[in-house]
Amino acid sequence: MSTPEEKERWKKEANQLKEDLNNRKKIIKKREVEIKFPKNNPLPKEAKPPEPNLDKFYKNQINFES
Repeated sequence: MSTPEEKERWKKEANQLKEDLNNRKKIIKKREVEIKFPKNNPLPKEAKPPEPNLDKFYKNQINFES
């Protein structure tokens, strides 16, 4: 079994370790990534609304009732 002197020493060592860990230098690694945007807009300027017949056809294909 441990003696009271050992327990006291362990407590002091634990407190010292806590202090050391709180005071240590924190290292943060940062990865920078270059972001590129397209020069031209890839989407067409005029988007056509879906045709009603085509919409109905696709809904029937997936058995979706509206």
